[in-house]
Amino acid sequence: MSQERITQKQAVCIIAMFQLGSSLVLGISSESKQDAWIAVIAAFAGILPVLYVYTRLMNRFPGKDLFEISLTLFGRVAGRIVIALYAWYALHLGSLVLRDFSEFIDVIVFKTMPQTITLLTGVLLAMWAAKRGVEVLGRWSSVTLPIVLILVAAVTLLLAKDMKPFYLLPVGENLSKVPKDTLSTFAFPLGESVVLLLAVMGSLKPGVKPGRTLLYGMLIGMGTLLVSLLRNTLTLGFPVHNDKWFPSYDAASIIIVGSFISRIENVVGANFLLAGFVKVSVCVLAASKGVARLAGAPDYRAYVAPIGLLMAAMAEILYTSIMEMFDFLNIYPYYAIPFQLILPVALCITAEIRFLVKDKKEKGGAPDAEPAG
Repeated sequence: MSQERITQKQAVCIIAMFQLGSSLVLGISSESKQDAWIAVIAAFAGILPVLYVYTRLMNRFPGKDLFEISLTLFGRVAGRIVIALYAWYALHLGSLVLRDFSEFIDVIVFKTMPQTITLLTGVLLAMWAAKRGVEVLGRWSSVTLPIVLILVAAVTLLLAKDMKPFYLLPVGENLSKVPKDTLSTFAFPLGESVVLLLAVMGSLKPGVKPGRTLLYGMLIGMGTLLVSLLRNTLTLGFPVHNDKWFPSYDAASIIIVGSFISRIENVVGANFLLAGFVKVSVCVLAASKGVARLAGAPDYRAYVAPIGLLMAAMAEILYTSIMEMFDFLNIYPYYAIPFQLILPVALCITAEIRFLVKDKKEKGGAPDAEPAG
């Protein structure tokens, strides 16, 4: 497969946009109500050891993605099983984000438009970006991330006069719900960064530190989501916040500047389209690379079109209603944790054992063992 290279800045922008993705409009789990911000901070603290695991793998195998690492560590049979699992996860995650996108359009913008049209439009754009490669996606993200951040800051400033600080009180009243929100936020969107190891992080230019790149991107993404959560909480309060399908959109709908500027909530929709496009594109890219690796094909681009169309077809049959879509968010953490945590930890432990054995043999003068697969 042809090797593509991106800079640290481009990778950071892709990571941040990926984190924002659908969570910028859907919001993050807030069953703990005014204490949900505590869950966000706790989830970020919890993801740091996982980022360390990701970083160890990337440092042990520079220039390789998680598919290649799986083959190297687990051999042809077990390695291909892991590749198939991750290709499925990328495919499924992309279809979930696509459905989020179509539900938003259906509920908020074009209530009579068939979801099939929305899904095909979104996936065709993602297929185009995936075929162009991670370099183009990096350049696109480096241009659009500042736009998204400026729009989030503008909406927050315009809502400042409508914010009520007492909506955050009393602090600690719902601490019993914080662990569940922490797990939900860990899985969506923090833990989904494992897909970046499949599609993006193996393309870093030599010399770029993967750990710092992941951390910077996640800090930008989660910092923006925390600001968005606090803004929505201070504006809508509870239980109103949890009664809304898309709290960021509903909070922005309050904004009226003077007597002539309104409908600022469309800015939130624009953010969703920009960030969601990057997330779906990364998922198409990751799933295509996984299938190409399974097939032993020299180039993943031949699989982009079938993967994209399959993703759109899956998105259409995932749920029967928007209520079912939000109900799935309660199940999602238990489904996603094996991909986000268990498999990477197993890979990291295997890698450390392999390198430890290799170092002992080298010190003892024994010949190096041939890598599995």
